[in-house]
Amino acid sequence: MSSILKVSEIQDPTNGNTALTINSSGEVHSPGSVVQCQVHTQTMGNSTSGADLEAVSVTSSGLSNAYAVNTVNITPKFSDSKILMQWAGQFYIDGTQGGGADIFFTKDDTNLITNGGNRNAVGFVYTASQSDTDIYGMWSSQFSFTAGQTTQMTLKCEIAPYNANKDVYFQHDGTTTLTVWEIAQ
Repeated sequence: MSSILKVSEIQDPTNGNTALTINSSGEVHSPGSVVQCQVHTQTMGNSTSGADLEAVSVTSSGLSNAYAVNTVNITPKFSDSKILMQWAGQFYIDGTQGGGADIFFTKDDTNLITNGGNRNAVGFVYTASQSDTDIYGMWSSQFSFTAGQTTQMTLKCEIAPYNANKDVYFQHDGTTTLTVWEIAQ
């Protein structure tokens, strides 16, 4: 024998505070819980390696010329949710006479950082070396914002050289991963 319990809200027994709600679509809303998670990973390699990114060179600086390394489409369940973006990836920058790279996060092709220093980037890697030193390594950045909608949004991690005459390269062995969490508030 089975039973069905239909509720839209569960409260704590002492104060009557809402601990959990269930909307008409059956979606559970419990503050602080992860509602959903989306992940996009790409592999990197040299030419003819069969990797997702093969010997990609990004040569122009600024967000308008940035290379979209990872993209996630997500439809928030609740408009007041926090969206947490975390990116980790491997790339190297041309360090000849100093060079660097900006890491941008965008939502529907608009920069999520509107007041974040002179470049409005979520991450920045730079070498002031005056020698022929390239920097190759694993980098990461994260950022959170309020969803503000329950329709699909396209989130991207985009990379561009800091200097117009320096390149950023995605090659050799490694990965780039963008992870996006929706967290109920």
